[in-house]
Amino acid sequence: MRATRVLMWLSCGIVLLLGWTSIVGEGGLIRIRALREQESRLTAKVVRLEADNAQTRENVRRLNEDDRYIERVARESQGLVRDGETVYRFNGGTP
Repeated sequence: MRATRVLMWLSCGIVLLLGWTSIVGEGGLIRIRALREQESRLTAKVVRLEADNAQTRENVRRLNEDDRYIERVARESQGLVRDGETVYRFNGGTP
């Protein structure tokens, strides 16, 4: 009778330990959930970076092929003005 009771408590302890490690342990449910959330964030970041890369590739293509685009970019970034054009600057404004 006593051996049966000890065996029962030992079995319960093992089951509790296995349950605890399956939830909290290295490969437990909490860790798996955290990894899935991280995967989701990284996937969203990859999507954003792929879109940024596509836009950058398009900008490079246009800089190599489109003279009007090159002119617009140069004017905007360098504040360039053509002959005969007048630049108006307002206080607090940008060129």
